[in-house]
Amino acid sequence: MYVYATLWGILIGLLVSATFHIYSKRTTSMYTRAIFGVDTDTVIKNLLVANILFLVVLFGWLSLFIRDLTFPMDKPFLFFVETLAAGILPASTLFIIYYVRNIPLGRHAWYGFFLLVLKCMLAHVLLQVSGVYHSLLK
Repeated sequence: MYVYATLWGILIGLLVSATFHIYSKRTTSMYTRAIFGVDTDTVIKNLLVANILFLVVLFGWLSLFIRDLTFPMDKPFLFFVETLAAGILPASTLFIIYYVRNIPLGRHAWYGFFLLVLKCMLAHVLLQVSGVYHSLLK
């Protein structure tokens, strides 16, 4: 089952990449290009937001039907600690990026950190309730 999904992902990725390569034009910046008249920064941001929203809606919908709450109900404290770790650990990489690139930590960095923590925690809860962890860990 995972082989087919991987092959489809590779095929679609190659087709989109080839299409973007053929129909893109140079811009004044060496880091961006224009794809169908739209700057690549805009395309990347829109694709990221669309992907996140799609996954939240998909796993939210699955959560309504599956409702795998056995682990959270059996061990609520461990699930709480697990959820905190699933939120804080991935989001802490933001501080490493700020440190390595010598960017001072300001209000914007802390706002981004807490927002990323909340997103990762929401993803963890949705993955649990939608049954993804059960299917991966059985």
